Amino acid sequence: MPPRNWVEISRGALRRNQDYVRRRLTPPTALCAVVKADAYGHGAAACAEVFAHGGAEWLAVTSPEEGARLRVNGTSQVPVLVLAGFAPGDVAALLEYRLTPAVWDAEQIAWLAAGMAKCRPAGTLAVHLKVDTGMGRLGVTSAQETALRQALERAPQIRVEAVFSHLAAAEIPAGEGNEAQHREFLAALERWSRWAPGLAGRNGRSGHLLNGEGALRYPGWGCGMARVGLALYGYSAQPEHAAHLSPALSWKTHVIALKDLPAGHGVGYGPLYRAPRPMRVATIAAGYADGYRRQFSPGAQVLIGGIPAPVVGAISMDLTSVDVTEVPAVRLGDEVTLLGGSGTARVTAIELARLARTIPYEILCGLSARVERVYRD
Repeated sequence: MPPRNWVEISRGALRRNQDYVRRRLTPPTALCAVVKADAYGHGAAACAEVFAHGGAEWLAVTSPEEGARLRVNGTSQVPVLVLAGFAPGDVAALLEYRLTPAVWDAEQIAWLAAGMAKCRPAGTLAVHLKVDTGMGRLGVTSAQETALRQALERAPQIRVEAVFSHLAAAEIPAGEGNEAQHREFLAALERWSRWAPGLAGRNGRSGHLLNGEGALRYPGWGCGMARVGLALYGYSAQPEHAAHLSPALSWKTHVIALKDLPAGHGVGYGPLYRAPRPMRVATIAAGYADGYRRQFSPGAQVLIGGIPAPVVGAISMDLTSVDVTEVPAVRLGDEVTLLGGSGTARVTAIELARLARTIPYEILCGLSARVERVYRD
């Protein structure tokens, strides 16, 4: 049964984006491919396979559940970093699926130690210690460091493998905050390296600060690793890099109804829109339940046969109306591109994000699970 609407993900585009990011990184900086949130809507298992085959040294996810899914779906060799915390009940899964947790609180160390005592795994558990360098979100503060060190000293089976942090404004050119965070990170890395001599220091593989925008803007700050997400999927806020990246995802559907409406006729709920002239309207099979948001109208365009057609009226849960008066020979069943395209006839997540007053991340992550993912080479 064919899907009502679907996304096509280009493995070739993913590979090319990964190659470009890799060329930007300063050796020996490792690449951590971020595949959290179902690889930003692109499908985590399939994207992880592409990135691992392309040489990514690490993968990163949000939660133990996401990491476990990667392992179950065949990602067996590449280390997986769990970025955004865990609960006491998650420790068994962290151990079973060989996941590396991020830690920033003494209580987390107690949870891990208790879970290891219960499960009795062989060897030690590596963790990545997150420090707060100005984001004010996750990460150990200077006031919490003593308690965290004491907890680690009581749990020698838990080994700090790396220290990391996160830039709050990597997309902002010449952000003074980025420089300050970099300095704070190097200082924190130095402090923790004195406490744990196994950490290799600022030029080794013991630290990571950069996200994707940071890796493109400050490749020399890579330390041991860069955690890259959106750039791998084809987007950057930096035009000089965006020109070398290819959006990997296209979103498509079909025309399921056609009708000619007289001037003044309402279109959709409200009706918030009335035809300003005699108009041919196509109804397409996608709506806000699929992730095609109500905020896209007015302003959004779709492509039918490569020709732009403006969205009109309120976007419904399952349906959207478009003005096809200027699209010659449009027929029932014709393919419609909601996101993607080629050449100058293209719709990007950046354009849709502007209409919704948000960021491209939210557009891509907002694709519903009912939108089928199809992979192309």
